[in-house]
Amino acid sequence: MTDLPRLDSVRPTGPCRLRVKWRNGRSEAIDLTGVIRAFPPFAALGDPEAFRRVTVTGHGTGIAWANGLDYSAESLHEIAEVQRVMSDREFRRWQKEMALSNAEVATIFGVAKSTVKNYHARKTLPVAFRITCRQIKREPELFYGLHRPRRAGRPPQSDAAE
Repeated sequence: MTDLPRLDSVRPTGPCRLRVKWRNGRSEAIDLTGVIRAFPPFAALGDPEAFRRVTVTGHGTGIAWANGLDYSAESLHEIAEVQRVMSDREFRRWQKEMALSNAEVATIFGVAKSTVKNYHARKTLPVAFRITCRQIKREPELFYGLHRPRRAGRPPQSDAAE
């Protein structure tokens, strides 16, 4: 079982943006603009004064604002993860851990094999690509329920070709 993320501190850094420090020592910037704009209960946090009044609550299990709104550390951690840049190195590590060939990755994402090779050389990967890679890693059993590994080499010739 994975330990749940716990917060050590939080401070606003601008409109809808926070700097959090996790108990493991990692510090991250988190942008809550989308959350605030998309969910009516959070609309009040569009007011910079209200947003600035954020504190860590529940022994690091979340954050709360003076107006009573709160957000769990686990949800913040997930947002931080999808906002974090995925480097070419992390992408190659993911591909190796998942034991996927370039051709299999291309099939999964519906892109050309050359696109996958290009991603190996990019400093950052597209947002949708990194979200999907991280979600596949988080819940591999769902992925393997759909994935059909490819065999190396050419497909066998059918008897009908004789």
